[in-house]
Amino acid sequence: MDFGRDDYFTIPNFTPERVDLDVHTVRLGLNYSFKAPAPAYRPMK
Repeated sequence: MDFGRDDYFTIPNFTPERVDLDVHTVRLGLNYSFKAPAPAYRPMK
């Protein structure tokens, strides 16, 4: 994600410091169900 770029001032020497506001994210997911499977469909007679 890119949140742009901004200048921040440091207190000691009051010079602007340019900072890139970027975030790099990796997501991984895994799902598992402990329930029994649903019964098979049987048409009514």
